[in-house]
Amino acid sequence: MLGDYSFPAHIVHPLEAFRTALSEDKEIHAQGCYIMETRGSGNPVFPGDVADNANLTLESPLSTPLDLIDEAVAAANAADVAVVCVGDLSVIFQTGTVGEGSNADSLDLPGVQQQLLEAIVATGNPIVAVLTSGRPYNLGGLESTLAAQVMAFFAGEQGGTVIAHVLAGAVEPGQAARITFTLPVDMLNFTGYESVRIVEPGDVDLMLEASSSNIRLHTLVRVTGTIRRLPRLAY
Repeated sequence: MLGDYSFPAHIVHPLEAFRTALSEDKEIHAQGCYIMETRGSGNPVFPGDVADNANLTLESPLSTPLDLIDEAVAAANAADVAVVCVGDLSVIFQTGTVGEGSNADSLDLPGVQQQLLEAIVATGNPIVAVLTSGRPYNLGGLESTLAAQVMAFFAGEQGGTVIAHVLAGAVEPGQAARITFTLPVDMLNFTGYESVRIVEPGDVDLMLEASSSNIRLHTLVRVTGTIRRLPRLAY
């Protein structure tokens, strides 16, 4: 539900949100598969991390067992609609499936998620695929067989609530949501000649954009008061 460099206090998982939105007798859950069963660290990333990178053998950390799929198929057969959540684990430097330093050579779903999806689609019941990921993935040609497909990207701490509300019809996914945020004045600093961060009075352009060529909102923030030198950051 989160990208790398995220530090959540609490994540609302889609399963938790569905259990909140629906009565217990309307929800059946099965794991289906793991993306990764163990999470490692210390992968070689930069030149010099290993003495001999010419003969380096890298093994995929992705999970390959298929033993959980049968239980997921049984759950799908017992349900009116199956919601299949697939996607990424986001961690930096090859300790997940996406994130800084975690490139991919394919847009296939990581691990055995494609086999899971194929098995559940084969039940013939309506299938909703929810993709939470940092990159687009193809679904092996199954896109046209799905009842619906939701691209949630990394939906954040309350992403599970949003997904459940959209699929339950409680909210219209295309409607606008109002967001309020504060902007601490210290964020409007610049680094002076002495490598000291400085906040000084003046006007600052604040823009909210979908991309550098698609600016949605634009306003002017006026900083008042005296020039301040901010303390050095401790690393």
